[in-house]
Amino acid sequence: MAETTPNHTQTVSEWAAYDSSGNITPYTFKRRENGVNDVSIEILYCGICQTDIHYVKNEWGITRYPVVPGHEIVGVVSKVGREVKGFKGGWCYDASEKDGG
Repeated sequence: MAETTPNHTQTVSEWAAYDSSGNITPYTFKRRENGVNDVSIEILYCGICQTDIHYVKNEWGITRYPVVPGHEIVGVVSKVGREVKGFKGGWCYDASEKDGG
């Protein structure tokens, strides 16, 4: 389980695997507020690739549960830290354009 401290005030809802069954169910947790170098993205769409499936099913023996799969996202930038360059609030973000797809 993720560490929770007094800084963890932001409630986040995701989908997560809790074990190697491959089932993904709703998961709510608290995370820290954004820092000066952070960007928050409201995720509108998320793809799950074969690597995510291997990880969810712990096929490599390294998964720590709960795990939130899906790194291929499309969303809208909702918060930008004051030191961040290259992102602005309200911009559409497609992760596949940033990491080669």
